[in-house]
Amino acid sequence: MIKLTVCLKRKNGLSRAEFVKHWREVHAQLLLSVREFTRHVRRYSQCEIAMVPGLPPNEYDGVVELSFDSVEAMSAALAEPRYHEIIRPDEEKFVDHASTMLLVTTEFVLLP
Repeated sequence: MIKLTVCLKRKNGLSRAEFVKHWREVHAQLLLSVREFTRHVRRYSQCEIAMVPGLPPNEYDGVVELSFDSVEAMSAALAEPRYHEIIRPDEEKFVDHASTMLLVTTEFVLLP
């Protein structure tokens, strides 16, 4: 299993609440509606960064995890024309792409 983990930072001018609202209520539904993209995805999760007293603040606002069967499946999903027509333009509304961090990893589950 290949996992694409994306650490997201909100666009300047958006509050954390505005970022989360758009991400959860608009972007997630939009992404899930694009079958050309989701047919390649095995798992999609959004993780909101929690503010925990005693721990340093995190520079990111959220983490997206997308799982794929292979690097080729991930590449196919990201190359889909409807990803570029529908999903990517919506990301531009709330994500600071210059501050985004991407990790592509091979997942080894040790404790399901």
